Amino acid sequence: MVALAPAVFAAYQAAAFNRPYRPTLLLAVAEWESGLQPDIVGDPPNTRTRSDLLALERSQGFAAAVATGHSIGLGQINAIHWTPPLDQWFDPTFNLRFAGDYLEQQYRRHGGDERLAAAAYRGPAMTDINGWLWDRPRTSWIVDRAGQLDAEGVVSLGGEPAGPEAPPAPPPADGGTPPPAGELTVDIDFIELGAAFSDLGAAGARAAAAIRPRS
Repeated sequence: MVALAPAVFAAYQAAAFNRPYRPTLLLAVAEWESGLQPDIVGDPPNTRTRSDLLALERSQGFAAAVATGHSIGLGQINAIHWTPPLDQWFDPTFNLRFAGDYLEQQYRRHGGDERLAAAAYRGPAMTDINGWLWDRPRTSWIVDRAGQLDAEGVVSLGGEPAGPEAPPAPPPADGGTPPPAGELTVDIDFIELGAAFSDLGAAGARAAAAIRPRS
């Protein structure tokens, strides 16, 4: 089993499922890109930290942080994609969802080929995809790693298995609040119930009269 830290596991659960590609492909991309470290800052050269970039944004503005050209977070999202505020890109779920969307775009663009999608993930223009395929060991590693993750399984540090979250319960037809899971509810029409008791009372009175001893 591959155990993920709670924040990374939550991001994986939220971002990797219900995609046209297998969930472990996105996890393998993130593992290659960031080592599954949400706060990592990479490229070019890796001399800044999360605190450095956030301080730069506060002192000189968002554009100054973008101008550094760094990539950040689980999916190593490049500065060309950032939108303010900068801190959201260090949020594991926000970052990995963007990474998942981008990987899905590449996956669809390249006909569902995992190797091409993995190669294209770090090549925005992709003018020479063959160069990314054959000159970068990352492409084969990512696809192979996804297979290993499929075979080994992915869990949280607490042992919870990864998988798509159950869809929320549909709202009641009358628009009311759904009951808590496992709670039995009964709809009662009190007007009809009152009429039923009234009928029952009348029937009881008739029965009592029928069996009353004659004097």
